[in-house]
Amino acid sequence: MGDLGGASYPADGPVQDEERTWAMAAHLSVIAGSFVPLGNIIAPLVIWQVHKEKSAFVVKHALESLVFQVAIMVTAIALLLLTIVTMGAAIILAVPAILVLVVASFVYMIVATIRASENKIWEYPVTTRWVS
Repeated sequence: MGDLGGASYPADGPVQDEERTWAMAAHLSVIAGSFVPLGNIIAPLVIWQVHKEKSAFVVKHALESLVFQVAIMVTAIALLLLTIVTMGAAIILAVPAILVLVVASFVYMIVATIRASENKIWEYPVTTRWVS
């Protein structure tokens, strides 16, 4: 499948099964956005808040997921506003771009979940410089 542009490296220390499960949940929780408005942002935010004092591994994965989802949402809103401002002229750009965002979000979610299951840290390509 290739690297897909994101960095992946082993966790700093041993990772417990529960930490791995929560890290995977932080990425898979993005699916919640399909059923609950803003669920794709609320779920990783809650996981981060609950685990911020317990596990650096879970925190890193939750923040990566959260920031990536915020970036996706901001981009989608910008495309929507562009379409509105141009009275629909930008729809030719907006529709394919939003479809690419949805597919990229899904593909990266799968890759990130797999990396979490392998006790690795995954950095989404867009968020690499934003989350430390």
